[in-house]
Amino acid sequence: MRIGLIGSHGTGKSTLVTELLKKLPQYSTVKEKSRGVLDKGLGLNFKTTQKTQLSFIQSYITMFEFENNSNILTSRTLVDLYAYTYYFANHREYDVNLFLLSKINALLLNKLSWWDLFFYIPIEFKQTETNQYREGQREHPEYQIEIDYYIQKTLNLFKVPFITLKGTVEERTKKILTEVKKCQKKL
Repeated sequence: MRIGLIGSHGTGKSTLVTELLKKLPQYSTVKEKSRGVLDKGLGLNFKTTQKTQLSFIQSYITMFEFENNSNILTSRTLVDLYAYTYYFANHREYDVNLFLLSKINALLLNKLSWWDLFFYIPIEFKQTETNQYREGQREHPEYQIEIDYYIQKTLNLFKVPFITLKGTVEERTKKILTEVKKCQKKL
């Protein structure tokens, strides 16, 4: 199965993937897209540009073309990409235009079925982590809240079937493992 985690930054998606890989050793994950963007010298968060978002789009296209493994966990999906791009396009201080949304829209319509199961992680805890991928995030909690709003809008707009995860890492992990077992029985 291909499992996608959806949620705003700082909600625990990467931590959850790390825990799940311990419980599901037959699964793998793809390289975090933010790391690749920074490796290219592009800005993230409040330094995002059109080139940043295009780089994210290209990384998904590459993943769809070359990742054939059926047991994959991703800490982001096209839903997240659409929501972040929508946010940046609606805030004029960023060099991101709405044209990119049409590109992601087409990808969503054609590639959403690449994932078998989606889990949405809402904001439950105050963001505390700070690193090069999270520059400025903790100081601007409204950014996380607005991204979460756009994620929820995107989930509804594209009628994405998802399961909401709440609670501790252990509770979330248990819920995912239960849902994976249910799906495997159906197959």
